Amino acid sequence: MASIQFRVLADVQKPEVEGRRLASGIHSGNAGDLIYSLPAVRALGVRHLLLNVYTGFQDPLRKLSEQTAHALVPLLLAQEYLDRVSIVSCGLALEQVDPECIDVDHVFDRFRLRNMTGIHLIHAHANAMNVQVDPNEPFLKTPASEPADAPYVVAALTPRYRSLSAEWFREAMTNFRDVRFLGVPDEWQAVAGMEGRLHTCRDFLEMACLIQRAALFVGTPSLASAIAEGLKVWRAVETGAEPMNAFPLGPRGHVLPQSQAEFRHLLRQWSARNPRLAAACVSLEENEAPQSLALVELARDTSRCHLAKGVPADFFAADHRGIFLHANSPGETLSELTFSGVRRGGLNCFDAVLEVDHAEAAPVRFSLSLDSPDGRAIEHHWVDVPPKQPLHWQVLVSIPAETITLRLATEMSPGAPSNAYAWSWWREPKLVYREA
Repeated sequence: MASIQFRVLADVQKPEVEGRRLASGIHSGNAGDLIYSLPAVRALGVRHLLLNVYTGFQDPLRKLSEQTAHALVPLLLAQEYLDRVSIVSCGLALEQVDPECIDVDHVFDRFRLRNMTGIHLIHAHANAMNVQVDPNEPFLKTPASEPADAPYVVAALTPRYRSLSAEWFREAMTNFRDVRFLGVPDEWQAVAGMEGRLHTCRDFLEMACLIQRAALFVGTPSLASAIAEGLKVWRAVETGAEPMNAFPLGPRGHVLPQSQAEFRHLLRQWSARNPRLAAACVSLEENEAPQSLALVELARDTSRCHLAKGVPADFFAADHRGIFLHANSPGETLSELTFSGVRRGGLNCFDAVLEVDHAEAAPVRFSLSLDSPDGRAIEHHWVDVPPKQPLHWQVLVSIPAETITLRLATEMSPGAPSNAYAWSWWREPKLVYREA
């Protein structure tokens, strides 16, 4: 069988594994993509990671330089699930290459063969490698376990993938007493006019330590934001104007809102749970952003919500008891209520008590769906509820957009003979903030 020959540029391993055969995998960048591959690397038991130095000919934005690869090595070897890192070069992208041709067990470039529109890079890598990962769990750690004595905020504001203006960021940074800006000299113009200290780290382990010890990370899509995601620190990240494949996942992450009032509201919410962030912030003025969003109130506004076609009008009601959404007959149109233009305002959890309010009904499936303003599906959750057995349902949501479309639906569970007595209630449905 034909093989591809690599030029080895560096090979570093932990002393205790010298001479041992380790499960191996290779990745050709970008650096941020490589960081997002680490949950799949860990799930597969890969202990030897090869970094293929490569620059795309048709896609110049795809690049892993030798300098960047060397800077990644200390961070990668700080992870307990990696024992060896090699830097190699062959001048080729590897997504189409059989692992046997390059004598490795796994080729992580394969994620590029799939449609990645709107799919987080963590899931894109996991799907390509056929493994299950938990995107809410940290997948990076550093030796910097203790927080800094004086709380500070780290900001990485690259000029790429930006939709918020420079003026927005300049005003946002005035909320903090001490800001440390990460970046390279070519990008310092992105923080012009902002008060803070500039940091150029010698490698990405030093960058990760700086982020780990901070009270908050604020950034745009970049390697720094990927590291913040891996550490699962408190972080607020812009996602850009186009559908992105990297955005915050988990309760300590949030997409940067469009308005300063919403941003200050988010900071107040987090400061109540993060004393170090409270100490890092200047006084935050009160605003009218909600602590929760009651969907019953929206359901009464016909300009904000509508019932799906084919659902009888008497199958829906909204009053002080909640939202009544009688399930349609099996196989027919979902009984679905759509809320348009819902603003999150720092809220990250759907909360409701679900009930089928008649003992003779068959089980009903309740579902929650979230879409972007352009109609792209973001999340879908469902649960089956037996009659007369109320269920308190809480679902954490991670949404890469500030304005969303939210849909509540009921249908008969699989195998149900009819929708007789399917009196389905969403009691006190609302969006709230909840910390895991």
